[in-house]
Amino acid sequence: HFRVIVFWIHGAILAFFCYYPLSMKKILILFIAYCLLPIPVHAQGYELLPSGEVIDADFLRAGNIIQIDGEIKGDVFLAGGLVTVNGKIDGDLFVFGGKVNINGEIGNSVRVLGGDVIVNGPVGKNVLLLCGNCSVTRQTTIGGSLITAGGNLEMAAPRVGRGFRFFGSRLFLNSEIANEAFVVAQQEFLLGPKASVSGNLKYTGNFEAIQSLIDGIFEGE
Repeated sequence: HFRVIVFWIHGAILAFFCYYPLSMKKILILFIAYCLLPIPVHAQGYELLPSGEVIDADFLRAGNIIQIDGEIKGDVFLAGGLVTVNGKIDGDLFVFGGKVNINGEIGNSVRVLGGDVIVNGPVGKNVLLLCGNCSVTRQTTIGGSLITAGGNLEMAAPRVGRGFRFFGSRLFLNSEIANEAFVVAQQEFLLGPKASVSGNLKYTGNFEAIQSLIDGIFEGE
């Protein structure tokens, strides 16, 4: 099982490089993590950044339980079994976790590899999720694009500012997509009443499951 986990984490890091340009500092940090991942590390304890505390630099933590209630001005790198972000992050957020809850405001981009992932707050730029079960709630706003790969996604954010890509099993889309959408849903693709795509929709999967819902929802082809 450990080898499978390492494989997926390596793949996630490579996806970060493929989909989003990173600064040299971030590339160096991720490269070091990539090289060290085959070494088993057993994180222990509870890591808390309390409300009211402000970190002016980049922030890196690993633990069984991580909770961020304070404010961080730099980029944030978190790895844990249960990761909860309630505070404000001005930079980018990187998370490796079993269960991940992002409730706070993220100024730049979000990149998550996790089992169960909930995004429940505003994101200034792009979102990349590699997860078993993902949920993006109505409280979420995404200024850039959203890319999700894995199992299931429930997508309810009011609007995605740029493009949308989904590669997985089941997708429920109930959001406005301001650009094109590319969907690979192997088992199910459902559309809610608030779903709309301004650009073209490219879809691979069970065509019959979407046919009766597609008319009038998409402005593109």
